[in-house]
Amino acid sequence: MIPPDDGHAPPPHSTHAPEESRAAPAPSAPQPNTLRLAPYAPAPYPAPGDHAAALGAVLDRVVPLARHALAAPDIEARRGELAALEAARIRRELGLRADDRGVPRHPELRAVALAERVERPTMALVAIERALAWRAATRQHGALPQPLVVVLAGPPGVGKSTAAARLVTRWSRRARFVRAREVAALASWETGPRALLGAVQLLAVDEAGLEEGDRAGARIAGLLCERTDCATCPGAVTVVVTNLDAVAFRARYVDDRLASRLAAQEARGCEWWVELGGDDLRQEGT
Repeated sequence: MIPPDDGHAPPPHSTHAPEESRAAPAPSAPQPNTLRLAPYAPAPYPAPGDHAAALGAVLDRVVPLARHALAAPDIEARRGELAALEAARIRRELGLRADDRGVPRHPELRAVALAERVERPTMALVAIERALAWRAATRQHGALPQPLVVVLAGPPGVGKSTAAARLVTRWSRRARFVRAREVAALASWETGPRALLGAVQLLAVDEAGLEEGDRAGARIAGLLCERTDCATCPGAVTVVVTNLDAVAFRARYVDDRLASRLAAQEARGCEWWVELGGDDLRQEGT
């Protein structure tokens, strides 16, 4: 007999078993190397002003320590050591540069050339600085400066060669220090002065007037004329050191073409002849 349908019997073909007949699920096996984390609890937002108060507390502790450390004698000593090492490095590099550019190894000359600053600038140093300041002030925007010639004339010992050596040593571009007799002794004009000295931006010619030979003066004059030509040596700076007076110098080196170019420099506002005087600095031990 089929029992009556009371609305609670399972439908035909149902796969659900009675509650008490269901099998309990098997416990899952623990997984190896499983990290069990505690529930995440977000930190509370700081109240207004908490960050500033915390930073202030940190600074109150750190700033006094930093000030003490910076003022400590060992720190000051270390700073002095580092400054001395840096000064020695710069002096060593300047010495190598001076060697490469032909600056003589005369002790007094090198002392001024390599010094960080000159406590008592000579008239020769001042004259060179003024000429270079004029050169920079009259330079047109986007163009090379006009060629510049400065002749430092005067008796021995007034600082002429020393000023020229310092300028050559500290010049940022190609520079050369040469004695006039070395120029006169070069074997060939075309492969000598022009190839060796015409390409440098700064050239210092020392002891002009002491060179010997029939064509010695003509070679120096030709070199000066070459370096005052805007087409062949644009922006060239030439410093000449001599014991000659103005009359003797003009007679030996200045022809009509060079005289015209030097006059043009004077017309633009820079004297090319600088007469120096004073006592012999070498006898003063400076």
